[in-house]
Amino acid sequence: MIASRDLFIVVSTVHTAATGFLYSPTRSVYTAEERLTQTLESVASVRERAPGAHVVVAENSELADVERSALAEAADRLLEYASDESAAALRDGNYKGASEVDVLLRTLADIGDLPFTRLFKLSGRYRLTDSFELDRFPTDRIGAYASGNGYTTVLYSIPAAMADFYAHRLQHALERALAGASIEDVLIPGIEEARIGSVVPLGVCGNVAVDGTFIEY
Repeated sequence: MIASRDLFIVVSTVHTAATGFLYSPTRSVYTAEERLTQTLESVASVRERAPGAHVVVAENSELADVERSALAEAADRLLEYASDESAAALRDGNYKGASEVDVLLRTLADIGDLPFTRLFKLSGRYRLTDSFELDRFPTDRIGAYASGNGYTTVLYSIPAAMADFYAHRLQHALERALAGASIEDVLIPGIEEARIGSVVPLGVCGNVAVDGTFIEY
């Protein structure tokens, strides 16, 4: 039997479409080579800050062999979804959040046999910092950081007991995101406050793809 441990899902899109989003004419100021390097740094930061955690990279673009090898070597498991036409269509579509939620739902289905104590979602290209502390994230509630009217989805945690609830929330978020809603505004907002534990600081940083702005929570 595989022992339960913390699980990190790193959602990645190394290669992006040339077209932008509805909210930005530029999809990414970073090249595929830079995005790959940043995602590898995401995984490396988990290895450093959360030793012993199981790391799954969920990739939604067509990888070259050398890129695939690099990600597969860095992670415990590499899942690829670019060959699925619907996943690819969402990836290249107008709403980034819809693609992210779709990939997370696919990943949950594919790792159903993998036990965990907490599931952490980490956006590819973002990395854990010196401020990250595992003990700050609850084991009985969602661990998240309120940002504006919603919650940042760059990094958050889900306890094992709420796995089914999380899948339901993702499905709800996908329906809203397909209509143009921001994932930050629909995934966690609306959940009872008693089921959410505020994590401040999160201990994560990175650069926004559309313009390179550095953010840290």
